Amino acid sequence: MNRSKGNLKRQRELISALRRDPGHLPELVVLHAQRSLASGAAEWAVRAEGSESESATRAARAARTAARFDGMAAGTPFLLALVPGYIASLWEQVRLALRYAGMSGRDPASMRTAAELLVLRNVHRDVETAHKGLLAAEAGERESLGEGVRGRATAIWSLGRQILLLAAFMDASPVDRSRFRQIASLIGAGAIWITTCILPLTFMLLMAWSCESATRKIELAARSAWLPELPPPVKQSAVQAVRRLVLLLLVTGVPVVFLARGVVSSSLSQMAIAAVSGLAMALLLRLAVSRRS
Repeated sequence: MNRSKGNLKRQRELISALRRDPGHLPELVVLHAQRSLASGAAEWAVRAEGSESESATRAARAARTAARFDGMAAGTPFLLALVPGYIASLWEQVRLALRYAGMSGRDPASMRTAAELLVLRNVHRDVETAHKGLLAAEAGERESLGEGVRGRATAIWSLGRQILLLAAFMDASPVDRSRFRQIASLIGAGAIWITTCILPLTFMLLMAWSCESATRKIELAARSAWLPELPPPVKQSAVQAVRRLVLLLLVTGVPVVFLARGVVSSSLSQMAIAAVSGLAMALLLRLAVSRRS
């Protein structure tokens, strides 16, 4: 219970900071997560000594599972938990990266580690630039969102791209994509968004898959950069795949029934029950996962 209250308090503090300075969103997310998670990551790295490969694999598996349920909660109908669920997913990604940093001999609490994490996610091109952004965010220097319609649009476009890069929902290629391909990607994302609005529960599945995939990308990037000596992670077995499917069905099954009945009977109350039940089940399973990790 105390842990849940602490998480909610930290999320409120982060959201408040983002409202004051949205231009430094990637830096603020990493800094807030680092303050909460660095000491635990360092302790975990000490316990993992002697069993690095097994511990890294187990931590990655727990992070992917937790991110999956956070994404499921974030995709609950009526967007009841979109922001806290999304932030919780980012928290798991930073937790995993800091654990790997500690295992590699880095200090999970250092500004240098935070800067390297931003570079790993391609939010910044080099550590020096990332370090400057972190210092500015920590000092409360508000990042300008541009002047005039064109300047503001350009700044918002850049910020949105950084957010997607941080969450690993977008990959940065060595050669920047053409504007046409970027616009085509946005149109595709818009089509997916419309589909999830028409079929709300598909948004739960989409967010679960997206958050898990993003966590997997950060896992691979951190392992490659910080722990290249470790063998590649073992692919999940058929039993693990079945277990994962059962958990997904468990989380979505009850909301599906209520939502279907609500649509058939045009009952907003039953659709609301679907949203609340889906959120509750995702959060309960998420709590169980956090206790295991």
